[in-house]
Amino acid sequence: MNLVFFALTASSILTSSCSREVASTSCDKPLPHWLKPSDGIGHLRPYIRVGVEPDETIRWQGVAITKATLLDYVDQVGNFEPAPQLILQVSPTAKCEVVNFVRKTMDKAPICQNLKLCGEGRGWVLNGDIGAQSIPADF
Repeated sequence: MNLVFFALTASSILTSSCSREVASTSCDKPLPHWLKPSDGIGHLRPYIRVGVEPDETIRWQGVAITKATLLDYVDQVGNFEPAPQLILQVSPTAKCEVVNFVRKTMDKAPICQNLKLCGEGRGWVLNGDIGAQSIPADF
């Protein structure tokens, strides 16, 4: 009986620790074909920040949204004129399950696949006629 309890307990601990992996250690690599902060944001190009927080909250321009809303938004935003650049910003302690969902959702959208306007990271600059300028503070 004790052996069965130990096996079940060990199994649940291993399972729960795997599902709690965080971005800073397990899923911190942005998609290689996405833009990087050093690429900057084009002159007069609007940008939209998508965030993932430690409590699994997904944010669109700082406003909490659902996964379903994210799916809807990334499909719609490719039709904007001019098309914005989507910038994913992930908390170092965000759960990998949510980070991977957001990356995959964004990456499948036409704005990322066709227009190549998705990026990830912090420290983006606006490229313009008066030189590079940092964008406002991350949310």
